[in-house]
Amino acid sequence: MDIRHPASGGAEVYVHQLAKALASMGDRVILISSWAQGLPNEEVIDGIHMIREGGRYTLYMLLPKVYVTRLKGEVDVVVDEYTTAPFMTPLFVRERKVLLVHLLAGERIPYETPARLRFLSRVFQRIEGRILSIYRDIDVIAVSKSTARELISIGLKKVHVVEPGVEPTLYGWTHKHEMPLVLYFGRIVPYKGVVDAVLAFHKVSKELDDARMIIAGKCSDDSFLNRIKRLLGQLGLTERVDIKLNVSEEEKRRLLESAWLLVLPSIKEGFNLVCLEAAASGTPVIGYNVPGIRDAVLDGETGILVPKKDVLELARTMKRILVRDEERELMKRKSREIALKFTWQRTAEKFRSVILANE
Repeated sequence: MDIRHPASGGAEVYVHQLAKALASMGDRVILISSWAQGLPNEEVIDGIHMIREGGRYTLYMLLPKVYVTRLKGEVDVVVDEYTTAPFMTPLFVRERKVLLVHLLAGERIPYETPARLRFLSRVFQRIEGRILSIYRDIDVIAVSKSTARELISIGLKKVHVVEPGVEPTLYGWTHKHEMPLVLYFGRIVPYKGVVDAVLAFHKVSKELDDARMIIAGKCSDDSFLNRIKRLLGQLGLTERVDIKLNVSEEEKRRLLESAWLLVLPSIKEGFNLVCLEAAASGTPVIGYNVPGIRDAVLDGETGILVPKKDVLELARTMKRILVRDEERELMKRKSREIALKFTWQRTAEKFRSVILANE
């Protein structure tokens, strides 16, 4: 998928911002993505030549043909992006190849698979390492140290870490909401822990009468969204929790700036770009101590990490940060300081150095 795809998320932002920075450095960048209703088959965005073919899953079958007809002999490096499944480029691409990995998909697949197909997700979890062994001898770029360690553990040899970036000047960090405001921002899907965030806030709301919560992001699963709405009703939180779908980038930045804390109880992430955006906004992050989140949050400095699936500790920590003004202010300033060290230009330079070092 690409940045304009309705189901795009952090991985698509990473790729787009990286490609944009590379294009600004004089590189010719072509991005192959799946097509979606309302999008043109070809266009140029931010200097990136976009080519869209097939659907979210059929693109995997169509890519060899696209490569032969559009790319073969025209490019120097092919970057194979792995989010849910690899494109298996070592089998048909002759140019130099690089694998870009956001996270290994095995642990999250059961959360995104229909119950009747859950057995297939368990099979995939067992064979994921074998599938990726085809990339054993090529350069692999991981977006976090956690992902890099997992890749090395399954036998990949040439693993490099290139973290995402953020543009701190775009984010305000001084105007917080007058009342305690908890924000969840991300795709509204089961593995992101939205249910846990609601359950934790319910416990907080019993002790902090003025606390409010906003759940914001994209949702392509109406049944899961309705489940969240029913849960809010059952817990008596309908008036205290707002759901905002498909917000603009401007609105996203406003929400991050106004929030007192960001809660992200995902079961696993690649890096989680929203954590960096929260840091740029001076907003502490409370999340589970899992791969990706622990890479993006400095525990005790820019946020707090709690044990995975421990909703009670998640709630206790949220309340603690909301009521301790001095601790929250220290985290606010430290978060902004850390965010200033991460830029997309830095990301592009690190990415390019991997490619140029092995030409």
